[in-house]
Amino acid sequence: MPIASSGIGSMPHLAMELFADASGAHLLHVPYKGAAPAITDVMGNQVAGFFGDIPGLIGFIRGGKLKALGIAAPRRHPLLPDVPTLDEQGIHGVESNNWYALFAPAKTPRARIEQINAAVRRVLSNDPYRARLIDSGADPMPGSPEALAALVKADSGKWGRIIRDKKIKGE
Repeated sequence: MPIASSGIGSMPHLAMELFADASGAHLLHVPYKGAAPAITDVMGNQVAGFFGDIPGLIGFIRGGKLKALGIAAPRRHPLLPDVPTLDEQGIHGVESNNWYALFAPAKTPRARIEQINAAVRRVLSNDPYRARLIDSGADPMPGSPEALAALVKADSGKWGRIIRDKKIKGE
């Protein structure tokens, strides 16, 4: 089954590989130069599917151009409450939430890190801003620098294993 990605080594590619391992499905990776042409070819039936993040896909889903089959996350998404997680569908261990974070140089003073973190947490906890992010498909999750460090470590291990096992080389 041909599955599009936004490029070799991209999150959609790695999510597809994680899904293939967990499900035993035989998938053909079809790399594109970005998400837009991959999504276009899914809508045009050139490829069978695409793993993508909800903010980039929600407009197509709402517009009836794409159908969400499963969520690769620990819980259902509030904008897609009827779309089950892959875990709920019996495909375990496929979690590929795409996240964004702020990073600073390693020698940044702790007080400055705490100041920036507090500002980000305030913004992400602001109800009108938070509601706007959620409506766009994002899932704002303000956290601590320590929680981010744990996430980076866990994701580095998970994605590093997939990259090594599948011998993925970026372009």
